[in-house]
Amino acid sequence: MRLSVIARRRVKRTVPQLLQLACIVALVALAVFATSIFYPRPLVVIFSMSIGHVIGMLAGALYLLAIVLDTVRPPGASIEPAAAVSEDQGDREAVTDAETAAAPSADTGDDGESKSNR
Repeated sequence: MRLSVIARRRVKRTVPQLLQLACIVALVALAVFATSIFYPRPLVVIFSMSIGHVIGMLAGALYLLAIVLDTVRPPGASIEPAAAVSEDQGDREAVTDAETAAAPSADTGDDGESKSNR
């Protein structure tokens, strides 16, 4: 039981770190690809493309691992910051207020004028 709690905490913390690492590795792969543009010699192009593809596949594998770890996380475990949740609730309240203001009241006609003014 305790091991699963530790594993959940570690997965919660490692998913964003895996995404960051995948992005950094992908940028390194792009830099390796770019060396073939700056030094257009046949062997440099062959090696940079080969090594760049391997590094790019590693970045893709890290990204897929982050997705798998994120999907196996229990539904109650969320990594959303509290500020984002409160902003989302504020947006819902604003939408509800706007809908209430836009809804015609019982004493208005189709054109929005009050029936007493007709």
